[in-house]
Amino acid sequence: LNKIFSQVGTILKLEMPMKNGLSLGFAFIEYEKKESADIAVSKVNGYQLDKNHIFSVVPYCELGRLQSLPEQYIEPIKEDFKEPIDLKHWLNDEN
Repeated sequence: LNKIFSQVGTILKLEMPMKNGLSLGFAFIEYEKKESADIAVSKVNGYQLDKNHIFSVVPYCELGRLQSLPEQYIEPIKEDFKEPIDLKHWLNDEN
């Protein structure tokens, strides 16, 4: 991780929580400059590490929103289909 993320700026702190010797699948990275963190979010997000692993980079300010998500997925209520109005009606305007 340090090798990949240090390419965009100076890392002050990199923490990767572990349990029983295995990564929990996420890490916290603190950069010296905010600009470096912004570049990391845009450049490293979606980076394919290998055949089975792709980075998903989320800025720390999103943590509160992610923590407020429900534990279980709730499927949205499906609305009945409504026939759209004629979207090209303005082409028939004779004025």
